[in-house]
Amino acid sequence: QVAKMIIHTELQLHPNQVANIATAVLSKVSDLRDVTLNVSAEDYKIAADILPNSTLENGIKVEIDDSLRKGDCTAETPFGIVDGTIDGQFEEIEQRFLEVAGNG
Repeated sequence: QVAKMIIHTELQLHPNQVANIATAVLSKVSDLRDVTLNVSAEDYKIAADILPNSTLENGIKVEIDDSLRKGDCTAETPFGIVDGTIDGQFEEIEQRFLEVAGNG
């Protein structure tokens, strides 16, 4: 919980970090055609302004998802959803720790 609070504080202090998060999410998508990047209303302008034009020219749409909090983003693809939410990232880290602990 403390780590999540620190991340949310960092996002308040450095709002441009959403572009890094969005770029990381998009890097997990193999085919960038027909992709919708969902961000919070707070992050929409930053995401749309900062993402490289080449990314947007590939057909990626940036849309507001009111269920997302600042710093969260998801990518909808024809093959599924890539979760870039802060909670989702922590769940992935926790899962990997459990896998390593189970193998060790």
